[in-house]
Amino acid sequence: MTLATVIDIPLRMLQVTSVVLAVASLSLLAVLVIHRLTLSRRGHESAEKRLTPTAMAIAFEDGEAQAVSARDAAILATLLSRFAARLQGGSRERLGEYFESHGHLQAEVKKLSDRRAWRRATAAYLLGDMGSSKAAPVLVAALQRDVPEVRSAAARSLGQLGTPEALEALVTALAARRVPIGVVGQALIAVGPEAVKPVLPLLGDPEPEVRATAAELIGLLGDAGDAERLVARLDDSSGSVRRQAAIALGRLGAGSAVEGLKDALADPAPGVREGAAEALGSIGDPLAFPILLDVASRDSFAPARAAARSLAQIDPARVEAAAGDLGAASHVIEVADAGAGDLAPA
Repeated sequence: MTLATVIDIPLRMLQVTSVVLAVASLSLLAVLVIHRLTLSRRGHESAEKRLTPTAMAIAFEDGEAQAVSARDAAILATLLSRFAARLQGGSRERLGEYFESHGHLQAEVKKLSDRRAWRRATAAYLLGDMGSSKAAPVLVAALQRDVPEVRSAAARSLGQLGTPEALEALVTALAARRVPIGVVGQALIAVGPEAVKPVLPLLGDPEPEVRATAAELIGLLGDAGDAERLVARLDDSSGSVRRQAAIALGRLGAGSAVEGLKDALADPAPGVREGAAEALGSIGDPLAFPILLDVASRDSFAPARAAARSLAQIDPARVEAAAGDLGAASHVIEVADAGAGDLAPA
């Protein structure tokens, strides 16, 4: 069993989020590892096989959903959580209704009052998998008042539920640093694009780490209409915020940000220059070609490599021509030799 399996983070999410949002709470991870290993000792794999028809019936109405024991309810909840991302509307609601009608939801809510923190954390985690919005108020309370590992599990589950009160609580937790930023960031990603509007004000938060996370979330979940607020962060006092703002603008394909990103190529922080160079390649404005060629030829390694890769995204033919010039920069020659198909930003 891999750690990725343990915490159920989809591979595509690991591929698109940066270190800021991918780092999870060690205490939460420890709780979940213990929980999953306990299920494994009880015959988790064979139980999953046995419960699959029931899970399919609940999720897809392929048959009658049979009642399960309290012992099997946790396994069924984790099994159903794998379907949850592909379910909408009535199918999603059926998950919660099943666990409500058979008393399993109420049993996990009751465990949130257990004196043992690991039991409360496991219950908070399972309530997200059970998919009932009725769990949101108690999870919000746990997020506000409990110990760190329970708060982290509650934040993860509120992201799974995605209800209005969950969104408000998660944004508040991010601003207050109530849970590790990686945990609440992943939860807000799970909520989806509706998280952007309440996250936007956090671009002005006093803490640089919060501002940087807000910029990254907006880049992952927003659209080009959010670019103006991000462009303003290109002048932030924190280099990490400026870098995340530049990367986010590239993800949004914000053509209105080109001038600001070109200015950021002269930023004193190499990471910011690298992010700006990558963003200009993602936007693909041909007018950025000359300045990117200069960065690829003169800057330090990371910004120069990013600029060369962006040149190939903007105009591969011009890159080949530039590579043929006497004294062409090594990064330009490298990307010309590699070919446009292999030049996506690293």
